[in-house]
Amino acid sequence: MREYLGIGALVTLPVLCCAAPALLAAGALGALGSWLVNPWLIGVAVLSALSVLGWGMRQRATVAKADRYGPTPPPHPAPNL
Repeated sequence: MREYLGIGALVTLPVLCCAAPALLAAGALGALGSWLVNPWLIGVAVLSALSVLGWGMRQRATVAKADRYGPTPPPHPAPNL
C-alpha cells in the first residue's frame, strides 16, 4: 500500500507543479467574481480551470501514447528543387 502512495505522489507532483499556479489563479478569479457578484468573472474562472484540467489530461494522454509507441520520427526534409 505504501508503494502505491509513493507512486501516486510522484505522478501528481509534476501536475501540481505546472497546473497548480493556473488553478490557484482560476480560484482567486472565481472568488473575486463571487465577491463582486459578477457572473462573467465566475464564468471565466470556471472556463480557465476547465482548460487547465483539459490541458493536463491531453498532456497525460500524449505522454502515455509516446511511452506505448515510442517517439515519433522526424518528418522528411523537403527536397531542394
